Amino acid sequence: TLSMAYAAAVFTERLLRAAAGEKGIYECAYVESPVAQKDGAKYFSTPVLLGPNGVEEISPLPDFSAAEQANYDAMIGDLVNQIKKGED
Repeated sequence: TLSMAYAAAVFTERLLRAAAGEKGIYECAYVESPVAQKDGAKYFSTPVLLGPNGVEEISPLPDFSAAEQANYDAMIGDLVNQIKKGED
């Protein structure tokens, strides 16, 4: 879709700026990450700091409200299953 193409273009432009040495560029990215490994999720989407070598820092999960925690708890099992399906 057009919105997906636009998002990819923005991400690519920011990644190229970071690769060229611009500092302080954060983007959300679905990457191999430690933030949800305790719940079995090898990959997760959070803001990452981009730099000349790609992802330089992965932001931790914030403190969740009760509603956010309930949503996280409801979805994490499905995410783990989808990751396993993609890796198999």
